[in-house]
Amino acid sequence: MRYAKMPKLTPNPAKNCWTLTNTIGYMHKGTFIVARAGMETDGASIPFFAWQIIGPPMAAKHARAAVLHDSEEGKGRLSQKAGDDMFYRVLLEDGTGKIKAATMYRALRLAGPFRKKTKGVK
Repeated sequence: MRYAKMPKLTPNPAKNCWTLTNTIGYMHKGTFIVARAGMETDGASIPFFAWQIIGPPMAAKHARAAVLHDSEEGKGRLSQKAGDDMFYRVLLEDGTGKIKAATMYRALRLAGPFRKKTKGVK
């Protein structure tokens, strides 16, 4: 099966999330991550006040990283740190600047103990 690189998302305002309409795949350090069509995601958890600096939860440069991270969160195949490292790597691959990617990564790591295991994913 071929997997798309970039996610196609449809907004679902009733649930305050997006639905992935295609299946995407990504290889991270020997583990193949798959985000399947139909998955719901809340995108990158960016507080509203930071949208002017970072961008909204599904900005193009971090949509794929957010979807892949959400798809893996709570599955137990990657440690929380490995999942967060994947998020950072995908941000850089998709054109997010190093400073912004590092800021998003640090925020994700700091929020780690407070995240739900199934954050925004069905």
